Amino acid sequence: MNTRMQECCMSCSATRATCIQTMQMCLKKGGKLADAKLSLMLSECAQLCQMAADMGAADSERFNAAAQACAQHCDNCAHACDAMNESVLDECSAVLRECAELCRSMRSAVAV
Repeated sequence: MNTRMQECCMSCSATRATCIQTMQMCLKKGGKLADAKLSLMLSECAQLCQMAADMGAADSERFNAAAQACAQHCDNCAHACDAMNESVLDECSAVLRECAELCRSMRSAVAV
């Protein structure tokens, strides 16, 4: 596994944790932060991040596809966080965007 793949896998793992922590925080705070759609998106994103990290660690030939799916969902989730217009979601949104960028970069780093 090359350095860029390692960075991507580490980012995916960190993003997974951020998604889970953010979802829990939102549910505890309640109100509009406990939005079911946002919670579902964060949960799905955590799962996709874990899958991408696992496939990268296993040097799977399907890692690139997993990384691209993860990038797309991280972008969508970041937009959903931004749409809530709540400062407590800013860190999560930034982490999601960073992960998406690293996952997208796998397109050129990994042969399909």
